[in-house]
Amino acid sequence: MKKQYTSKENNTTSTSKKKKNAGTKVVTIIGLFVITAVVCNFVSLGNKQATNKTKAETIEASEIRYKEISYKNIKNTHELWLVNAKHPLRIEISESSLVPAYKKIALSRSDIEMNAVALKNMEKMFTGAKKESITELVVTSGYRNRKRQSEIYEQAEDKSYVQKPGCSEHETGFAADIQLNAGNIDGLASTEQGRWLQENAWAYGFILRYPENKASITGISYEAWHFRYVGLPHSIFMKEKGLCFEEYIDYLKSNKQYAININNTKYQVYYTTEKNGKIKVPANLDYSISDDNCGGYIVSVILK
Repeated sequence: MKKQYTSKENNTTSTSKKKKNAGTKVVTIIGLFVITAVVCNFVSLGNKQATNKTKAETIEASEIRYKEISYKNIKNTHELWLVNAKHPLRIEISESSLVPAYKKIALSRSDIEMNAVALKNMEKMFTGAKKESITELVVTSGYRNRKRQSEIYEQAEDKSYVQKPGCSEHETGFAADIQLNAGNIDGLASTEQGRWLQENAWAYGFILRYPENKASITGISYEAWHFRYVGLPHSIFMKEKGLCFEEYIDYLKSNKQYAININNTKYQVYYTTEKNGKIKVPANLDYSISDDNCGGYIVSVILK
């Protein structure tokens, strides 16, 4: 609604009219300048955001020359352990894989630990968030030992948000709960910070572990705060295909492999199993390997 102003009638001179018109022109020019600057800044910001987006495309698989090695000799990252009520941890992690997160990322308390690789990428993610003016993120939970997980499970009134001891991703060191400095953890989803995490975490190797529309598959209610490190290219492929972790493992079991190009780095991922104590790995290419905690192995190859 336009404001209405009242004024007294008076005899206005020609000079005062000219001054008024000149002033109106100045205000109009300034207004146009401000609008133009805002539009240009908006376009520039949009271009910057588009440039920062990770580009990924599925490509044709390449022929790989393989060799077999003993499964005892592989450098198992464990990054793709599927851990849930149906697939509890078969072995406990080595605490040597954990590092303190204190003074590396914002924490709710100083004693939080995480897997070293996951923490390194969490640092990168928090730095990336700050560059886009996303602040106030804080990690409230990382690694939990079996005893602590037992305590949390027993104390939880709603068990749909917590796994039984031995079935929690927090026991792997790869999972982290994130919330804002102020406010409870449940409110993260409706904030700018929560939306940024859901849109960008995958570029840093993290997945939203328990999406809103996958509860019937994961067995856990929607948790906007729970992020799990799986590494590249897995996080991006899951994001592109709309897969939760359980679906991703099933996809690999069924399709055996896929290839993807991420920012001009080509990856090929394949699923294999142990045969006579041997695992099939690339003979002449760099790769990483993780068991899936379900009897299989996932090999990620960087194609030359």
